[in-house]
Amino acid sequence: MTSAHPHDTAPRSLTARSPEDLLAVARVVLGFDPDDSLVLLTVGPGRTFHARVDLPSAEHDLHEVARVLVEPATRHRVQAAVMLLYTGDHLQARRAFRRVGAALERGGVELVDGLRVHDGRWYPLRGDRASHGPGVPYDISAHPFVAQAILEGRVLHGSRRALAATVESEEAAVALVEAARTGRRAGAEWVEDVVARLIDTGASPGPDEAAGLLEAIAVPHVRDVAWWGVRRERARDHVRL
Repeated sequence: MTSAHPHDTAPRSLTARSPEDLLAVARVVLGFDPDDSLVLLTVGPGRTFHARVDLPSAEHDLHEVARVLVEPATRHRVQAAVMLLYTGDHLQARRAFRRVGAALERGGVELVDGLRVHDGRWYPLRGDRASHGPGVPYDISAHPFVAQAILEGRVLHGSRRALAATVESEEAAVALVEAARTGRRAGAEWVEDVVARLIDTGASPGPDEAAGLLEAIAVPHVRDVAWWGVRRERARDHVRL
């Protein structure tokens, strides 16, 4: 399976040989540990993609989940996939595995395997004792896939909520930027100079600069000037800004 990340210079192939490998892949490609989720990892040669959706409790909502996952899988000509169900409800997991798995296979995608994951244990979703029983304890905190991702500078969060918190606004900072807005849009040359300086110094814009940038890049050609300077070697700095 291929893992793509905004900071990567090229996609990497991760070869999963065990359930723990699959769980580590999920953490790396999502950037957080999911819960109450259905995670689809597509595998094999060619273009792949990975997806997470909220795990619905109602039977009729599974039809929509299946549709949302099957459409891109068939469009990308995915050959095979693995399904991970993060939930403490083993009946819900089995129901989702059967319904969504059947839809995938009707779309030409082989469902290679499935796991239910809960509270530090994984449970098989195939076989007579599927998804219940004692489960298998796991710990992927030091898994090679996870360690490599951290070495590459990725931040892996403990939950989706923790990831969301990284982009939440700070009310006091927002108020300062709002107060600095003038309604006058700066030109492309000013935007180019400010962006270049902030990238070179690693600084963050102050309220006046932030307000000016936000107003200026509402104009498409000025926005394009802000993007024009992006180079692979400084891509992380531009993402930060």
